[in-house]
Amino acid sequence: MHQKDAVRSAWKAAGFYDENDLKLAQFMTLLDDPTQCWPEMIDTVRRNYAEYKTRLAKAILGSNDKLVHLAIIRAALPGADDEMSVLKDYIVSSDPVRDETELKAIALKNVKDLNKSLSAKTNLTPAVSAMLVKRAPAT
Repeated sequence: MHQKDAVRSAWKAAGFYDENDLKLAQFMTLLDDPTQCWPEMIDTVRRNYAEYKTRLAKAILGSNDKLVHLAIIRAALPGADDEMSVLKDYIVSSDPVRDETELKAIALKNVKDLNKSLSAKTNLTPAVSAMLVKRAPAT
């Protein structure tokens, strides 16, 4: 329940609940559906609400909740350019120390473009840098 509350707060802060968009409002009600866990929510967004996917994910990554950050990072598909773009933006705006856990999770994805973005980030922690050196990036 904590994660859904964190997501709800992030989406409220982003103004999604105030928009006059029936389709977006319909999606927001899914957060209250107990059958909608992370995998189901993510599949539903990809399948039926793709036009909102980037905005929804960026709002979550803009929150202060590391657990929901990790859920978004882990769910991002390497072949989905829009999802990789969200992670690249996160890398750029992240703090290398405060967001070390998230940056490590991104490095674990072992995606060439993400690793390139991580390598370009200044002041990475030794733990994140070591992860980039140890792994041969996937394409």
